[in-house]
Amino acid sequence: MNSRQKGAAGERELSRILRECGYNTRRGQQYSGANGDADVVGLPGIHIECKRVERLNISDAMTQSIGDARPGEMPAVFHRKNCEPWKTTMLTSDWLKLYGNQKEKWVMCSEKLPEKSGEYNVMIEGAILPTTLYFEEPDNEWNDGENVYSVVAWMPLPAPPEECHE
Repeated sequence: MNSRQKGAAGERELSRILRECGYNTRRGQQYSGANGDADVVGLPGIHIECKRVERLNISDAMTQSIGDARPGEMPAVFHRKNCEPWKTTMLTSDWLKLYGNQKEKWVMCSEKLPEKSGEYNVMIEGAILPTTLYFEEPDNEWNDGENVYSVVAWMPLPAPPEECHE
């Protein structure tokens, strides 16, 4: 498969994943072919640069997405290598617009643990971004179903976007 075919297949795959989450997405280039169009369109407020490559220069990809984003769109690079999950890279300032300022909602584990078992956003020791883990009583342990983690802070999961509500 040549790089153009691999890129188109990646755009179709990403669009399918986003549609399964309730977003009305499609490949951007398939209809117009105009330069500056997002690779995948239909994710409100996001300019998607889709990269399905083994060696990615993320700085160049972000520069491309920033340059191609229209006013009001947040540039983002959705990317993956063979046999790896999709990842998304975007400016932290834009990520905070989407996720919100949760500074007041983070609870330090040294101060308090959740009152009940369940799924929570957590900051893992040594990690920069939060991830989602399960908290289980009575062991007071954080896990992903297989591994136990050292958690520094936690917060309840935010509500999903309106498009994902059933």
